Amino acid sequence: MKINRSDFIGGLAIGAPGVLITYFILFPNLITTIWNFISNATISLFISAFLGGFSAGVFTYYFNSKSRLNELRHTKYFEHRNTLVQIEHELVGARVHLSRNLESIKTALEVKDNRYRFILRFFDLSISSGLSLRLLDLNIINKYSELYIIFQSINSDIEYLRGMVHEIQSKLDIDDPKPTPALISLMNNYILMLSHINNQLLTSDKMSLELVAICKIALLEDPKHKLREYINKGGEIKYLISKTEIEEKIKKISDEEDKPGSEKDPRPQFVALYFDLVRIVE
Repeated sequence: MKINRSDFIGGLAIGAPGVLITYFILFPNLITTIWNFISNATISLFISAFLGGFSAGVFTYYFNSKSRLNELRHTKYFEHRNTLVQIEHELVGARVHLSRNLESIKTALEVKDNRYRFILRFFDLSISSGLSLRLLDLNIINKYSELYIIFQSINSDIEYLRGMVHEIQSKLDIDDPKPTPALISLMNNYILMLSHINNQLLTSDKMSLELVAICKIALLEDPKHKLREYINKGGEIKYLISKTEIEEKIKKISDEEDKPGSEKDPRPQFVALYFDLVRIVE
């Protein structure tokens, strides 16, 4: 049988759809399989790319956060250490004022036999506020806070005592030296208040001396070791200082403070101002 060109082309035209139909009949899941393969490969590639980028982001964030945290702890540690130095330096001046007030009150309370000695000059006690926010050792924070509070209380009492002295002076009558009952009561209250402030000063003297000793001992510890420990762990810095260490340091500081002056190493002097009254008894 002879097949011409036109019959052949027509057969191809009719045969192509037939081949496709045959494939669909013989392999009904072929298209689905191919699509699933393409889809799964795309998803796998996408997931791989996503997880790779996500993991890189997480590690980058972690190391950046860790680096930033270490930097903040480094800064915080040296802020703490500098605050210890600041407390120590400020208490040097405060303790000088403490000793001057104690000496003045001691002299005033020694006066007896219906005599009254009124102190005309007191020295306020000061230490910077808010330093506890920069400290990392809980024991030092508590001791600083307690000392700050008692300093404020003493300053308030001293201000009240100044007002009493001013009131006593204003009630004095040169023409009539005999004091009135109200004035006698005011002068007795002054002595009671003076005794109270003296006790407060003695307490703050011990507290401030102990805090200076602790700061000095803490500053002697290796800063590199403490810094490394704080960066690794964070939280609170703890100084393991024994009672014996503190007592020995207190003695050394006290000996230095009580050392008499000399021509080569003179000590500062101060003048205590008073005025005395004698109670006339009939």
